[in-house]
Amino acid sequence: MLRQILFFEIRYQLRRPATWLYFAILFLLAFGFLSSDAVEIGGGRGKVLKNAPWVLANTTIILTAIGQVITSALVGTSILRDFQTRTHELLFTTRISRVGYLAGRFGGAFVAMLVVYLAIPLGALVGSVMPWIDHDKMLPIHLANYLHPFLLLGLTNVLFISAAFFAAGALTRNQFVVYTMGIFLLVAWSVTGQLTRDLRNDWIGALLDPFGIQPFTLATRYWTVADKNTLLVPLSGFVLWNRLAWLAVSGGLVALTLGAFRFRAQPASLGLRWRHPKLAVAGVPGGLGGDDRPGITIGSRAAHAAAERLATAWAGVSGAASRGRQLLAVTRLAFASMTRQVSFLAIATVGAVNVIMSAWFANRMDQVTVYPRTYLIADAVVGGFGLFFVILLTTFVGELVWRERQLGADQIQDALPVSPALHLVGRAAGLVGAMAVLQAVLILAGIAVQTVKGYHEYELSVYLRTVFLIEFPFVLQYALLAFVVHTVVNNKAVGHVLLLAWWVSLITLDTLGFEHLLYQFGVRILEFPRYATFAQSFPNTIPFSEGIGFITEADKDDAGRDLPFMVTAHEVAHQWWGHQVMPAGVQGETMLVESMAEYSALMTTEKEYGRHAMEKYLRAELDWYLRGRGTEDKRELPLALVEGQGYIRYGKGGLTLYALRDYIGEDAMNRALSSYVRKVAFQEAPFTTTKDLLAEFRAVTPDSLQYLVKDLFETITLWDLKTDTATAVRRADGKWVVTLGVAAKKVRADTAGAERPIPMGDYVTVGVFGPKKAKDDALGEPLYLGKHRITAATSRIEVVVDRPPERAGIDPYHLLIDRNHKDNVRDVERH
Repeated sequence: MLRQILFFEIRYQLRRPATWLYFAILFLLAFGFLSSDAVEIGGGRGKVLKNAPWVLANTTIILTAIGQVITSALVGTSILRDFQTRTHELLFTTRISRVGYLAGRFGGAFVAMLVVYLAIPLGALVGSVMPWIDHDKMLPIHLANYLHPFLLLGLTNVLFISAAFFAAGALTRNQFVVYTMGIFLLVAWSVTGQLTRDLRNDWIGALLDPFGIQPFTLATRYWTVADKNTLLVPLSGFVLWNRLAWLAVSGGLVALTLGAFRFRAQPASLGLRWRHPKLAVAGVPGGLGGDDRPGITIGSRAAHAAAERLATAWAGVSGAASRGRQLLAVTRLAFASMTRQVSFLAIATVGAVNVIMSAWFANRMDQVTVYPRTYLIADAVVGGFGLFFVILLTTFVGELVWRERQLGADQIQDALPVSPALHLVGRAAGLVGAMAVLQAVLILAGIAVQTVKGYHEYELSVYLRTVFLIEFPFVLQYALLAFVVHTVVNNKAVGHVLLLAWWVSLITLDTLGFEHLLYQFGVRILEFPRYATFAQSFPNTIPFSEGIGFITEADKDDAGRDLPFMVTAHEVAHQWWGHQVMPAGVQGETMLVESMAEYSALMTTEKEYGRHAMEKYLRAELDWYLRGRGTEDKRELPLALVEGQGYIRYGKGGLTLYALRDYIGEDAMNRALSSYVRKVAFQEAPFTTTKDLLAEFRAVTPDSLQYLVKDLFETITLWDLKTDTATAVRRADGKWVVTLGVAAKKVRADTAGAERPIPMGDYVTVGVFGPKKAKDDALGEPLYLGKHRITAATSRIEVVVDRPPERAGIDPYHLLIDRNHKDNVRDVERH
């Protein structure tokens, strides 16, 4: 029986026009992205080509995540069809087994889903070979690049989507619940994105992401342009565990469905019970229904009296007052029928939770905490519920327009003395009223977040302006559009697809904006609003935008960084680097301005907060640089030849100069910089270049470390350093012998990110650390810090410390460019 049901379901699904409509939508999206610049989905900018393996994998994830919203009906139909046609009771009396019935329906729906989602690699492949595209900007066609992302990422996504929708349909027997499952999945996706904004929650977000975008991002975040153009996403680490986790969840959902489903006429009640009052009709005792006493017979005197009363009542419905009462009644009915539904309450609740989470993290900027000002929370309220408004309006407008037709009561409604226009206006008013109430609730949620965070300057006018004057007009426009579409299109499912397609099309349009610069004059640091996001050094003032950290709560910085102090120090440093030292407008110009200012800010921060606090600052600089390499749209150049890329001049620049200072010593570094400034400050043409500064560095660098100047400034050099083992044994004299097993590799990259190994013969910092003595101390008190020359791929290092060690490793402060820097330090096993 399983076989017959399975093949019947496959044939049924593949014969449905809706199946091929969904196929066509996904095919055209993938095709349009690969064959045109008008569709933007998965990246592919600059040197990262559109059909690169990384881009194709990103596109597969995004389209499976978005596509599940419109393909939910496909799986829902497989299990709900019998209940909608009211043949389930007859079917349940046959000898068909429960497992055979469910497995056959699910298997058929899953096969249909695979067919639909195979449109993604097929559309991408076809789009890649179109004659009008510039093939010089495309990689050669390799089928593995198109199929691997689908097999690795898309297949698990399709299985999970199918299992989730099938379980929702089988256990609730409610098509609307199936539709709304997609919303919950998108919320889960959003929540994991919030979790991974903090680098310490990588594994949590990676495991909880149902579609795999977070593990994919984490696994490839430090890929170069060459990596993205050549490497397939590996089935390891974050990606492997995420896929295994969601395969297990998918299996659990199928098992739950098989175990909980019963051959019964009605499912377990999940709805709210509401009392439905009897309809009262003048002259009819007890109203309609519920009274079996002798009625009014035709032709009787009572019948004539009743007719007169009905005629009088009928005459009253034609006046303006009566139409007002009718409009109010229809509005109240639409409002109540929508807000009382469990599905509406569930969507609104999940959306509110998403808003609260967005608001909770809204005052995080670049891993630092700022004051939860009302504009930040109001923007989070608007952004956190925007998608939910689209989903609510799309689905519930369809329910309002199609309600009577679905109940078979549309002809009864047409016979009532209420005009169709009044029905339409009343329902629209009820919908808008529900959305307005929901907006007010979201404002209260934002205020609650501010209160919990200890901030009480609520600025209600900012909430009202942002929510009701900026966001709510869009809600009104979309609601009216939804009513028009569902009224004109004589198919609810098609109306849903058209509305969602319109919304997705808005995302792909180029947005236009205007930047405003505020220039103020004075003798101090000047805060200005967030309509621009920069800080700048003038001869006697520093304008500092709220949008880049001026409102940071430095004492609550979870990342251990004081961003206002750091930015201010950077801008003050421009009094030397940029105001006194004015470089020539050639390659490397911004190293002499921005990199030197960033280094000065790091050194000032170290003097203020201590060396123990610098690990997190340096890790952030390293992360900035490594992430930026993967978004390069031209070519990556060595620091000494930087052409303006922020990730090089800021992230790599500050870290590299700090590393040189650590290797040659602060006194030597200061001698080189002092000599350089004396020679070139306030000079006239020809202006200085990075060659002059590197000459000063070489003059103070020992012969044994001369290689560093080339590695750090003149080439693109990376290291792969790892501490495999860390053990400690206590000697008889009370000291501890710490033994480290380390691995080290060194590579050099070209301007596209292609790497080649080079010999390793470098001095690398080895550190042993004791207990932490400050909350911003990530490593602990240094018990030993020393430079060791490492020449082999694996080495054994032994040092002696006076006190019990807790952590130890190689390059603990992230001075060298290491893409896998999290494995540098590990806990010590004491024996």
